[in-house]
Amino acid sequence: MKINYSKSLNDISPERAERLSQKTDDKYQTQIEISRILHDTPLRESCLVCQNKLQGSEFIHRSIPFIQCNNCGHIQTKGLPPSGYPFHEKNSSFHNVYPDLDAKEYQNRIERIYQPKLDWIQEVLTEHFTEKELRLKKWVELGCGAGYFLSCLDSNNFKKITGFDMDPDLVKKTDAMTPDHVKVYHGDENLHKTVSNCSADVYVAFFVLEHVLNPFKFYQQLSNLPSKTIFIFSVPTFGLSCLLEGVFDYLYARNLDTVVHTQIYTEKSINYALNIANFDIIGQWVFGQDAEDFSRFILDSLKEDYPDDMFQEISTKLLNLQDPLQHIFDINHLSDQRHIIAIKR
Repeated sequence: MKINYSKSLNDISPERAERLSQKTDDKYQTQIEISRILHDTPLRESCLVCQNKLQGSEFIHRSIPFIQCNNCGHIQTKGLPPSGYPFHEKNSSFHNVYPDLDAKEYQNRIERIYQPKLDWIQEVLTEHFTEKELRLKKWVELGCGAGYFLSCLDSNNFKKITGFDMDPDLVKKTDAMTPDHVKVYHGDENLHKTVSNCSADVYVAFFVLEHVLNPFKFYQQLSNLPSKTIFIFSVPTFGLSCLLEGVFDYLYARNLDTVVHTQIYTEKSINYALNIANFDIIGQWVFGQDAEDFSRFILDSLKEDYPDDMFQEISTKLLNLQDPLQHIFDINHLSDQRHIIAIKR
């Protein structure tokens, strides 16, 4: 298996600058209000990933009880979120996660974030397939969001490209931003049904699996796919960012926030899930945004205590440390993301 570690956080510098400048008090209050319901919901009976009776190590994170399954290592809330959670109370959706960008900004985001990801994917896969074979394969992105990766595939001369998303507003947005020959459809909220109703050589799911209602059924469905099928995905993982969110529980959380994320993967649960699916990992890229969270929590906690000139000096030094700090977290497998390329046995 080929393992890569780290990348510069400069590729997300516009988004990072925006996050660091945002006032997040309202977002924090919203997280607290929404997640409060998890104190009064029925307990989960079985683990989301392995379906075993849910038993294991319990802990409190941002006032919400969590449990790590002692069989597969997956982390999830003890309480079962109600249907439609968390968007049922706020009349919102994942559509709000994606900023409205003009054509130039949209292309810039592709070049900064998605082209390096595709370069890595091709680097790993060309050890198993020719470039011509890869471009002739049918690619399906599950949870395609605003269509950034679909557009990236298209600009790199991949011909058979399809996207699915359960949010109809995002489907419309992606349709408007991608070429006509890139097909985008409304997918089922049960992701295993979307997979069963389409065929592809390569399935892609970036930061989708942590939202899947029944991951066990999804991985079972993957096990029915033909040998040599490729599965590429990214998931948030329990790492330093989660620990920081527990310490600074009076500030807005980005990762294990108890709202959008009520479950989170570990390296053990990733491997367990892929074993259900009968896939082997052939490439992994370990990197995250823990160093950014480290800076954000410290700066948010200190900003009222120091004069502007001292605060700015501290801020600059912390920002300059982000890449070297993140590399330490990455090589020690403490980072908050895993990016995986797997192939069906």
